Amino acid sequence: MPENTRRRFLGALVLVALPGATALDLAQAPSPRAPINSSSASGLDLSAMNPAVDPCSDFYQFACGGWIARNPIPADQPRWGRFNELQDRNSEVLRGVLEAAARSRDAATLKIGDYYSSCMDEAAIEQKGAAPLEPDVQKIAALRSVADLPALLAESGMQVPEEQIPSLFEGYQHMLRLIDLLGRPTTMEAEPAVIFAPGQR
Repeated sequence: MPENTRRRFLGALVLVALPGATALDLAQAPSPRAPINSSSASGLDLSAMNPAVDPCSDFYQFACGGWIARNPIPADQPRWGRFNELQDRNSEVLRGVLEAAARSRDAATLKIGDYYSSCMDEAAIEQKGAAPLEPDVQKIAALRSVADLPALLAESGMQVPEEQIPSLFEGYQHMLRLIDLLGRPTTMEAEPAVIFAPGQR
């Protein structure tokens, strides 16, 4: 195609396409006086916006001001945002799923529900106290050196890097000492230096 013909063709294309694209854009653009709907085809919550704020001055308030005004920070929270709200909603959904699993007739689903129910039965947990942990505590108490720890960890299925074993052993020893102190009628304040003293037990 000769150069002159190519230029005329591109010029005609621009003259036809540009007004057509502008008309199409104006037809699809919302009216500036139209109120903001709370839902949109995109799934965005348009009621979270604050159209009274100029987006060029404070875009954050423009985009989130409506939600912020309707959702003050709860007294028990250091901060609050859409992700906190989402986490709460997800927790409620999961709770519903797990409670429904506890009422299921399917054996596999019922196991999940039973496990959840056993974790939520605070009265039974309080009644048993630390008794379910006693066999593990006795195994830990039987440890006499760092060299005994890998066998215990292997038995329990834990995988710990070798360089962390000495500090893990000291942590177990501190835990045992703390359990001993809590089992006695004395208060922890009576022996604060003993609880965290390295190498004790």
